[in-house]
Amino acid sequence: MKKIIILPISLLIVIILFAMPIISNHLYPKNFTLIPTGHHPTSKTDITEPPCEIYITVEGIKEPLPLEEYIVGVVAAEMGSSFQLEALKAQAIASRTFALKVTENGQKAIKASVLDQAFNSKQQRKQKWKADFEKNEKKLQKAVNATTGKILTYEDELITAMFFSTSNGKTESAEDFSGQDIPYLQTVAVIGEKELSPNYIQKTEFTLEEWNAAFNFRWTAEQFNDIKLTRNASNRVQMLQVGHNSWTGRDIRERLKIPSTDFTINWQSEQNKIIVTTTGYGHGVGMSQYGAEALARQGDKAKSILKHFYKKASITLIKNNKNICLN
Repeated sequence: MKKIIILPISLLIVIILFAMPIISNHLYPKNFTLIPTGHHPTSKTDITEPPCEIYITVEGIKEPLPLEEYIVGVVAAEMGSSFQLEALKAQAIASRTFALKVTENGQKAIKASVLDQAFNSKQQRKQKWKADFEKNEKKLQKAVNATTGKILTYEDELITAMFFSTSNGKTESAEDFSGQDIPYLQTVAVIGEKELSPNYIQKTEFTLEEWNAAFNFRWTAEQFNDIKLTRNASNRVQMLQVGHNSWTGRDIRERLKIPSTDFTINWQSEQNKIIVTTTGYGHGVGMSQYGAEALARQGDKAKSILKHFYKKASITLIKNNKNICLN
């Protein structure tokens, strides 16, 4: 007759606890995730899809930055902490979209200046804000975190989310700016900037010698009196003509390094100088930053602000855009 060995209960418990991990490894695959009772995933991505991580390479900075960290630095440089939270949110979404478009979703480097979009590193922000760093950083982080992953698209493609400082009361359409008609970059009215922007109206003075050097020929009093300005739908100068010579408004702005293409020219013969008066600051296409601030102050949310400036564009999420997350 065989002896029956009776093990103490405590020893049985130890054996069971030791065996459970081994058994479970055979029963379930390594990437299996236990789902709490009552949770019903809607797709496979609910369990297995990793997050869509994007890093931005900024020219002059050694290590690539996580997208959202980069956007904090852009909003700090492009708009600053004094703006309303909803304006900052709108800027964050526009800048995120612009960065992804320029870098081809993180594949190329981006300039840290207005040649692409301005950027302040954390160290630069500390130097700029000094004692107010913590307060300002918290505000900007709040704006960026509230919009994490949000982008602007048109027909499922990233838009060219152009923006600038101050309009002249209207934005300029892409067609008037570059000759290319873009549905989401049309002329729209902008109110409230005159009271907010320090750059709304500016005067720039030139000596006759400086003026001649900019145009590379010698102007006469007769030519100044013969200036003809052709303006577009946003009241910006489309063409300046003097006799047989003509220049686009954009060419004049670049030659004279003036703030805007909405300008007037005043030749003062007695002083032998020229005064150019400009309205607005920047190229004028897309979102006016001080226009966004004006809308935020009247109670508009970021979504409404963006819808005003980028007609027909949609606010979507990066994670829902396969063209971005597959890169």
